[in-house]
This record gives sequence, structure tokens and C-alpha cells, in this order.
Amino acid sequence: MERYIEAIKQAYPQLNIQTCRLNQNGQFNTVLQVNEALIFRFPKTRRELDTQQREVALLRDLQGKLPLPVPDPVYLSRDNAPVGEWFMGYAMLPGEPLYPALLHSLDEQTQQHLAEQLARFLRQLHAYVPKEPAPEQQQFEQWHALYKRFQTKLYPFMRPDAREQVSKHFDAFLSKAHLYSYQPAFIHGDFGPGNILYNPETRSISGIIDFSSADRGDPASDFAALLCSVSYGEAFLARFTSIYPEIETMLIRARFYAGTFALQEALYGLEDGDEQAFKNGIAAYR
Repeated sequence: MERYIEAIKQAYPQLNIQTCRLNQNGQFNTVLQVNEALIFRFPKTRRELDTQQREVALLRDLQGKLPLPVPDPVYLSRDNAPVGEWFMGYAMLPGEPLYPALLHSLDEQTQQHLAEQLARFLRQLHAYVPKEPAPEQQQFEQWHALYKRFQTKLYPFMRPDAREQVSKHFDAFLSKAHLYSYQPAFIHGDFGPGNILYNPETRSISGIIDFSSADRGDPASDFAALLCSVSYGEAFLARFTSIYPEIETMLIRARFYAGTFALQEALYGLEDGDEQAFKNGIAAYR
């Protein structure tokens, strides 16, 4: 912990650090909570450092442009700091993660209010044009390539019926991919319950965090993160339609993407040597 504290002190000697809590369980970042009020994220690899630098620029540009608060990285490490000392820091947003059990414990009126908040946020985020737009990616080619990686690397660990189920899931979608064209938009990229903050005092969404995966892509992928098996489900997503009616045309793609999330976790866990991620992702298929 001392190394991280020292890096912060070197960049911000005037910051009075009284309390610290360290969380090293993140896959990509070590997180230091300072004075119960500030979050400092230290990337674990050079690749994640580069990603975080892009995230800092994005978050600074997004300030005041979205209907919900997002982190404002007012703290940044000294120039050319190496991995382990490079960081971004921001004031903690109030609230707690809106996990499915919490959402479903709320009354109907509150759930509808939260759905409309999220719909407005996504509608505005998807319309955002970054200062330096990323080139359009060939999404369907990427899905073909991912399917082959599943077959090569994950199928040996899977039950025969699970392999058949996954093959049908991909074949049915990819054989008609030309029917599912979409207009690329700017997406969050990891719009799951852990990154959606809920304030029980105001009974409202209090912020959206973790824009490390934000990029140009298919807006249906953000909805997929909300309807998948470990998220809120399609019934909650149906509450979005009054604010974001286009969602109905995205559901086929969103369902397909959602059906790949666990296997993606297993694949990346296998490739990155993260045994727990592999076990979590492959569990339902073994």
C-alpha cells in the first residue's frame, strides 16, 4: 500500500491522507480508497495504463454532457509514471451498486423511475460524439473469430449438449447477420449492475462508473448487459421503451450478445491465466 500512497503524495503533496483502504481484487486495477471520499485507480499492466489514459480524456470530455453523474478524474499521476505508480483519482460518487436483488426489492414506481433514468442516460451516451471518433469495427467478423476461439479453446471443457447449444446460438445469429445491421454509436461497454450506483436516500440512480470499455460499437451491447442472466432481465428493459423506443429493434442482437457473456469470461480467464474467471464462466457448461 505504501507504494501507492507515496505515488499520490509525490503528485499531490498538499493532499492530507488520513485513511486508506486497498482493494487488489480487481482484474485490471488496484483501487485505493482515500479518506472515505476519494477513489484512486492504479492500472496493473501497461495495456491497462494506456486504456486508463484514454478513459481519463473521455471522462473529462463527458462532464456535464450526460443526465447522470460520472467520475471526474481531477487527480492524475505525474507524467511518465510507470505501472504501479500511474493513477487516476476522483471523488467517490454516492450510492451502492444496483444489484438485481436490490432492484427487485423496490416498488414498481421506483423501478420505473430507475429504468427511465437509465434509458435517458443511454440515449444521450449513444448520441455522444467523441473528440476523436474511433474507426468503425467490423463487428460480425469479430463474432465469427470469437466463435472459432470458443470452439477451439472452450469446447474441450464443455458437455456435448452445451457445445450443441452454443453452436446453435451462434449459427442461428451469424447465418442471418446481414439482417441485423445497425448504426454504430458510442457505448459504455460494461453497463452491468456493478457499475450502476443507486442512492437509497433519494431512491434514484446516483451515478455510472467504469468507462474503461467505452468505445464506438453496437448500442445493443449495453442493453445486453442489462438483460443477461446475472442482470435485471427483459421485463425491466421493457420499461425503457417510452424513453428509448428504438430498443425494440435491438433486442435480437442484445439477446445474442447476452448469451455469450459467460463464455467470454471463461475464454479471457483461460487466456489471461485467471482461474477464477474461467471457472465462473464455464460453470454452467461443464
